[in-house]
Amino acid sequence: VAVHSKDEIGELGQAFNRMGAALEDVTVSRDELQEEIEQRKVLEDALRASEQQSRQVIETASDAFISMDQFGKVARWNKSAEELFGWDQEEALGRRVSELIMPTKFRSLHERGFPLFVNRFRGQAVERRMTTIGQDRHGAEFPVEVTISTIGEGDHWQMNAFIQNISSRQKAEEERLARERHETASLAKSNLLAEISHEIR
Repeated sequence: VAVHSKDEIGELGQAFNRMGAALEDVTVSRDELQEEIEQRKVLEDALRASEQQSRQVIETASDAFISMDQFGKVARWNKSAEELFGWDQEEALGRRVSELIMPTKFRSLHERGFPLFVNRFRGQAVERRMTTIGQDRHGAEFPVEVTISTIGEGDHWQMNAFIQNISSRQKAEEERLARERHETASLAKSNLLAEISHEIR
């Protein structure tokens, strides 16, 4: 509104102008807010899709996958973990990992060491691979390779573990070493016989 006078009408016009500017600012703010809401929605949708994909990868993984919280209790337990250790997911969730996958002789050591591990590496990204002994619900023991990683901080800290039964791999390695020892012994025997035969001549 064009304002040319300084009387009440002029003041009224200035008031209209201020109201118009304020409304324009509100409109801009609403547009910006709507744009921010839409951007957040896009990000949330992408995050949900990524989480869904991760869950699907974990559930269909050939290796057992176990996730545990800072107290060593199971938070996630995939189908391969069910097959490897014999515990259904519903049975495993919320229970201590040591009770489900470790031989009795190792459990007390784990219970003492796990809190120390959590306190030492809380807030750090840790990745380690190790071989150890696993045990299923029926008490059968077998060698396993465990790959662990940690994420999060505080109450959101968790440890993830991919576990593979390496019985077949270990057996194949033992057979290979046995063949090599046999071949070495046979070669040594042949060389010895050859030397004896040469001396007799």
